[in-house]
This record gives sequence, C-alpha cells and structure tokens, in this order.
Amino acid sequence: MNSSAPTPVDTSRRILVAGIGSPHGDDQVGWLTIDALRATSEPTIGIEIRRVASPIDLLDLLGGRLDLLLICDACRGLAAPGAVIRSPWRYANQQLAAPESQRGQDGAPACGLPKVMPTGSTLVVPRDDFDLGCWSGTHDVSLPVTLQLAERLGKLPPTVVVVGIEVDSVEPLAELSAPVAGAVPRAVEELLRCMSTP
Repeated sequence: MNSSAPTPVDTSRRILVAGIGSPHGDDQVGWLTIDALRATSEPTIGIEIRRVASPIDLLDLLGGRLDLLLICDACRGLAAPGAVIRSPWRYANQQLAAPESQRGQDGAPACGLPKVMPTGSTLVVPRDDFDLGCWSGTHDVSLPVTLQLAERLGKLPPTVVVVGIEVDSVEPLAELSAPVAGAVPRAVEELLRCMSTP
C-alpha cells in the first residue's frame, strides 16, 4: 500500500475546485490541471470541479453552503516556470497556512527569494505576499481583485486555497511549455492533498 496516498476526501464537506484558464500558451494549465483532477477522481457528492474562463466567473459559482474553495491558476513572478505554488487566501485549518519558516528574515516574503525550487516541492506563499505574483495573465479582472470582492460580498467559504503553476508564455496560439506540462501532476497532487485535509 502506498503510504504517500492522500487521505480520502471527507464527503460531508462541500468543496468547489475551479480551474482558471484560456487557450493561450501556458495559461491553459489551470484548465488542464482541472481536467487531470477530474480524470483521477471518482465523482463524489459534495465536490464540484469546474473550468472557468476568468476569475470574475467565480462569483457566479459562490453562494450557498460551501466549506472549501480551491482555485488552480497560472501565475508569474514567484518562481521558475513549472513551480507549483500554494497560497492560503483564508483558512479555518492551520495545516494549510504558511508556516513562519517559509518567510525570510524580518518577515520578508520568502516567495521573492527561491527562484529555483527543488523538484517536487511546493512553494507556500502567504496571503500577504500573494500580490507579488501576476495571476490570471490573460484575463481582464485579476484573481486577487476577484477574491477581495468576493470577501467583501461575504461569498467566500471558511477556507480558500489557491494552487498556482508558474508559467512562461501566455501568447495566443502558443503551445504549452514542457516545464508547465510537467507541473500538472504535482498540481493535481496538491489539490488532492488540500481536499483531503480536514
């Protein structure tokens, strides 16, 4: 038995997993990660997995009882292309929060420092440092702005976690780059881990 297999998902929770993407180059990665998650997960009551074309589309999906919102999106400026990033936007569970050890001296953001991540590791970016990256590069309304708006409207669940993949090119008609394609399985693992954390 594989001891590293994720804990089964608590089916009593209501979870929304949304992948933000577009057909443009590495910006496809949010959609591709969601597709891969759907292919590896059994349909489960209480879990909704959706593709969205823009962060603002999330507002239409939020409402009613929701315990966890997971968002997968492309980002730039936090690490090297292909890095997987986890940023707890708000959390009821401290296990998903960024530990103090992830921060630099005098509270400086750790995410500005490690441009090369060890293979297979996840960079944890605290909410205060979230805006240091460029999220949803081809969309009119950014992910941070959308989350701030949803928070003001009281539409966010107790726990919101963003799983990002550092990208390179989001030019129209560009192909998905090899480092970003290679990050998709690791991003799926990170989403499953967040889904199974009670």
